Amino acid sequence: AWYNRGLARWKKGDLEGAISDYGKALELDPRRAAAWYDRGNVRKKKGDLEGAISDYGKAIEVDPRLANAWGGRGVARLSSGDKEGAAKDLERFLELAPNDPKAPAVRAKLAGLRGPR
Repeated sequence: AWYNRGLARWKKGDLEGAISDYGKALELDPRRAAAWYDRGNVRKKKGDLEGAISDYGKAIEVDPRLANAWGGRGVARLSSGDKEGAAKDLERFLELAPNDPKAPAVRAKLAGLRGPR
């Protein structure tokens, strides 16, 4: 219930409420990768890159095959200036989800990180 309430609050733009509800959901079930991932998305939207990177990392610990967590952490790392970490995460996203609709944009980000060859 807390997870679903967090989703509803996020959709309504109540970012603080969403973060709080995801936190309560995670207290009850810290193995719920989707809650870590979604809280990371909300934190990223708020500009809390450090918190977002941490939450995405927890999602990855729980479910290393959660491609979107790799992609989210890669984008957050890129925004925080960690180009090397971003490249590794975005490459992992592409390994896990090469046909994802976001894959072309991720490939473009990677090309920009790598520079001309």
